[in-house]
Amino acid sequence: MTILDMLGQSATMTGLGMAVVFSFLVIMILALTLVHRLVDAFKGNAESRGAPAVQAAPAQAVPARQDTARIVAAIAAALQSKNM
Repeated sequence: MTILDMLGQSATMTGLGMAVVFSFLVIMILALTLVHRLVDAFKGNAESRGAPAVQAAPAQAVPARQDTARIVAAIAAALQSKNM
């Protein structure tokens, strides 16, 4: 087997490997698209039956001064322990 034969065989194997990976990716994209459509179809049916919608709770406000003071204290403690 000459070098040119081995290079030809390696190019063939590389091409086949890339084709297999590309095929798998196309199949995976199609499968995910199908699952997305199925989930949307079932989600639409659940909403039309009067299922309760999930809503996020409102965020609680934190006083800025108190939060800033804690942050400054933590930074000062870290710098002091680093300098020792």
